[in-house]
Amino acid sequence: MLTPSKRDAIFAQTRYKVTDNVTWYMRGLYNTRKSTNQAAPEPIFLGPGAGTGGLADNVGVDVTNPYNTLGFTLNPDPVNGNLVLIGRRPIEGGPRIFRQSVDTSYFATGLEGSFSLGERDFYWDVNLAHGDNSATQTVTGTYNIAHIQRALGPIANCTDSCVPLNIFGGPGTITPAMLQYIQFVKALDLSGATRYSDYSTFGGTTNSKLGLRWQLFDDLTLRSTVSQGFRAPSIGELFGSPARFDATLQDPCSAPIGNSQTASNCAALGVPAGYTQPNPQISIRTGGNTALQPETSRNLTYGAVYSPSWASNTVWASRLDITAGYYRIKISNSIQALDPQTKLNRCVDSGSTSSEFCTGIHRNATGNIDGFDATLQNLGKIDTHGWDFGVNWRGPESAIGVFRANLAGTVVGKYVASNKAGNVEPRTVGLELNNSAIPRLTSNLDLGWSYKAWDVSYKFRYISALREDCASAAGYAICNHPNEITPARPNGTHYLGAVTYQDVRATWKLPISLDMTVTAGVNNVWDKKPPICVSCSLNGYDASTYDTPSRFMYVQASVKF
Repeated sequence: MLTPSKRDAIFAQTRYKVTDNVTWYMRGLYNTRKSTNQAAPEPIFLGPGAGTGGLADNVGVDVTNPYNTLGFTLNPDPVNGNLVLIGRRPIEGGPRIFRQSVDTSYFATGLEGSFSLGERDFYWDVNLAHGDNSATQTVTGTYNIAHIQRALGPIANCTDSCVPLNIFGGPGTITPAMLQYIQFVKALDLSGATRYSDYSTFGGTTNSKLGLRWQLFDDLTLRSTVSQGFRAPSIGELFGSPARFDATLQDPCSAPIGNSQTASNCAALGVPAGYTQPNPQISIRTGGNTALQPETSRNLTYGAVYSPSWASNTVWASRLDITAGYYRIKISNSIQALDPQTKLNRCVDSGSTSSEFCTGIHRNATGNIDGFDATLQNLGKIDTHGWDFGVNWRGPESAIGVFRANLAGTVVGKYVASNKAGNVEPRTVGLELNNSAIPRLTSNLDLGWSYKAWDVSYKFRYISALREDCASAAGYAICNHPNEITPARPNGTHYLGAVTYQDVRATWKLPISLDMTVTAGVNNVWDKKPPICVSCSLNGYDASTYDTPSRFMYVQASVKF
C-alpha cells in the first residue's frame, strides 16, 4: 500500500561579484507537501478494563437503553460494578483519515567577503533572512466519548440531538443518525506557523502561530488561534520630520492652584508664585524617534460559526451564518505619543525636572511653557479584550432578484494602557481623549439587493456614545453633565451622542464581453454631522473616529482581465 504524498519544491540562487573581495548573493526556496494517511476505524473501548485513564473507563450501559436486552445495567464501577470491558470497532463510521499540508519558504540576501590582516585571513557575511513554515493537519473519523456516554445512559437523559446507541449489534447496526451524534468532529484542522525575521537594527526574532478549527458537525464550527506578534517601527515612526500642532491644555501651575502640594511642586519646577497661563493653546512638537524599539504582542482568539441547515435553501433563506468571537491582545513596548495633558499633569505631580514626564517640557523665566516635545515613545503595555459578532443572511433566488443582509460589530470590553512605571494611562473604553477614542460598540448593517446586472446596497454605520472632560468648556452650557466628575474628567463631563451614518451604493455590470462594472455611491447620504468635541485641539470634532462633515460622492469603473 502506498501513502498518497505530493511534494513540490523550487530553489533559486544567484551570486554577483561586486569587487575582488565582496560578493552579493541571493537565495530562496519554496517547498510544499500534501499527504494523506489512513488508519482502521477508531475502536470504542468502555469500562474499567479499557485502561484509557479517561472518561471511557467510567462509561456503562443503562438498563433503559433500548438496545440493552440483558435486563440490567452494565455498571462500570470498579468495586461494585458488573462491567469489566465492552468494545466495538464501528466500521460504519469509516476509517480514520489524516490529511497534512506543509508549506515552507526561505529567502536570504546579503554580502560576503574576506580581507587579510597581517598574516591572518578574515571572512565576513552580512545578510537578511526570512523563513516561514506553516503546517495543517485535518483528522476525521474519531468519536466523542461524552456523547457515547449520554447515548448509552438513561434514555431520559438522551434528549435534543442525542440518539441512543446500539453498542451490541453487528456490522451495519450503527445508523447514520447514531454516527452523526457520536462522531467527535466532522473535521479537525490544526495549523501552525513559525516565522524568523532578522533586522539589521533590532536583531533576530521568532514568532509563532497555532490555529485550531473544529467542525463538530455540519452546522457548527469552533475556531481558535494563539499567536505572537512583532512590529518593527516604520520609517515614518523612526525618521518622521518634526511637525507642530496646537493643543488646548490646562496648566496645573496656573493660578488659582488647587492645593498646597501642587503649589509646592510648581515651585520646584521653577514656576513663579501667582503665575497665570496666558494662552490655553500650547504648541506641541511631534515627529519620529530613532530610539524606538519594536512592539511585541501575544494574541488569543476563539469563536464559533453557526450555519443552521434548517435555514439553508428554504422559502425565506438560501443561507444563514451566525458568528461570535472573543479576542484578547497584550502589547508590550507600544509605540505611541503620550497624551500632552496627561504628560503635563504627571510632570507637575512629580515635582522634579528630572522626571521622565518632564522631559521635553520647557518653561521660560515667567513660568510659561515655551516648548513641548511629544514625539513617539515606547510607552509600556496595552491590554485589551472584546467580542466580535456577525449575522449574514442571503435570501432565495426569486423573480425580483436576491436580497441579503449582513450585520458585523465589535464590542470592546476592556482597554488598559500602562506606562513603564506601571501607571495606568487615562485612555479607556468610551472616553474621548487626545483627538481619538475607543467606542464601546461599533457595527455595520449592510442591506443589499441583486438583480441581473444590478447590485444595490444601503449601509448603516453605528458608533456608540462617548464621554470627555469638559476642559476649558467647564461652566458653559455645552458641558452637559458638569456634576459628573471622575479622575479622567475632573472638569465635568461632556457627552458625545451616538452616531449612525448611512451610505448608499449601486453597481452596474456592463453588457459587454469585458468584465466591466461601474459603481456610484454616496457616503453619509443624509449629511450627519459629527458630535462637537470640546477637548479636541482641531476642527471641534474627532476626525479619527467620525467622518468628515458633509456627503462624500464617488463614481468608479473597474475592468477585470
